[in-house]
Amino acid sequence: MYTAQSHIEIGCPFSQVLFVLFALVAAASASDLGQYGDEQEHQDVEHTPYEFSYAVKDDDTVFSQSEQGDEEGDVEGEYAVNLPDGRVQTVRYSAGDETGYTAEVSYEGEAQYPEQDSYEQEEEQEQEQEEEQEQEEEGEEEELIPIYAYRPVYN
Repeated sequence: MYTAQSHIEIGCPFSQVLFVLFALVAAASASDLGQYGDEQEHQDVEHTPYEFSYAVKDDDTVFSQSEQGDEEGDVEGEYAVNLPDGRVQTVRYSAGDETGYTAEVSYEGEAQYPEQDSYEQEEEQEQEQEEEQEQEEEGEEEELIPIYAYRPVYN
């Protein structure tokens, strides 16, 4: 009769030695790892002062942007954009810890808008567009007539 107790008694001593050996290796390798919360060495480094600036200018789109800042978080800059109405919008801004964000917006040129059609002209244009669409749809239906042809028979 086979029981678990008899299996333990019959077990190979080599496997028991091997198990103990693996347990010792695992314990030894775990001791080399640092524990959570271990103090690590930190170097206190003095921060050197810095400043930055850049500028971008695209003559094709008349887009320009420039900005400058420093290590204290103070930033100044400006950008200009062409608006759809023909004007140029320029934004000059500054931001800092004490003052927050401030912007000054200015515009160059006068806004130019296309002339608006009267209500009657808009109505006429809509009717013309509807008629053109109907004609196109009728033309498409006429063009889509199937043509049947016989297959040649070869002997």
